[in-house]
Amino acid sequence: MAQQPPVKDDKEAMQELVDRLQDHDTYFQFCLKIQELGTKNLIPFVIPFVMNPVQKILHGIAQKQLEEQGHVRIIVLKARRFGISTYVQARMFKRAATQFNQLV
Repeated sequence: MAQQPPVKDDKEAMQELVDRLQDHDTYFQFCLKIQELGTKNLIPFVIPFVMNPVQKILHGIAQKQLEEQGHVRIIVLKARRFGISTYVQARMFKRAATQFNQLV
């Protein structure tokens, strides 16, 4: 007979959820949706936002810069079709939605 996991009170469960959503990958995948590329006409197909390899590289650079300097300043030239704008919007939205009283 399988054991049931211990029941957590609401405060513990909420804190666990908040802790899990601090991770960018988790937050992007479960809280943000994007329109699939090439579905702008008729009925758009909405999918979870999962970072592509270029976005992951940029994310690593941004996180390193944030840890070292306390802010992020990156200039990306010709970022079309790599999803850089989508990544930046997702990152700023996450910060605005999860950090109380912060400038974005």
